[in-house]
Amino acid sequence: MTSPNPFGPNIIRVLVVDDDEGIRDSIMRCLTVDGIELVSAANGRRGLEIATQMRPDIVISAVNMPEMDGFQMLEAIGSDTRLVSTQV
Repeated sequence: MTSPNPFGPNIIRVLVVDDDEGIRDSIMRCLTVDGIELVSAANGRRGLEIATQMRPDIVISAVNMPEMDGFQMLEAIGSDTRLVSTQV
């Protein structure tokens, strides 16, 4: 079960996680449109912290990152019942 979206039912919350700032910024620019709330993180550990707080609808993530890689973050998101509906 996801938390109610404070921005309204038609807003999609997207978390972009990548340690490469250029790639992260490019993805964010491509997704900057009405109806999408964007947040980013520079590594999997920070991405997981943000995901736990914001409960995004979608997570776009790199695989190879410092501190926590994309697979570890995916496993942690999948095991958190609050994030069960998050698409990665």
